[in-house]
Amino acid sequence: MWTRCWWATWVSGFFGIAGIVHVARWLIVPQLRIVIGQTEVPPTTSGLVGIVFLAISGGLLWLEAFRERAKRVG
Repeated sequence: MWTRCWWATWVSGFFGIAGIVHVARWLIVPQLRIVIGQTEVPPTTSGLVGIVFLAISGGLLWLEAFRERAKRVG
């Protein structure tokens, strides 16, 4: 299944890892500072970004599984 659309698996994995890191930073280590340029990223923003990344990751995996199931049935 995963060999036919390898990019979806890789992109989903990268978004999943990034999402886990952001959510972990939000929940476990909120005192960790992330600075982009001169702007500090608040932990809440990091948590929301993590949730969005996890949703993208799950959506890509669901889409790939749905496509493969449709190929087998139809």
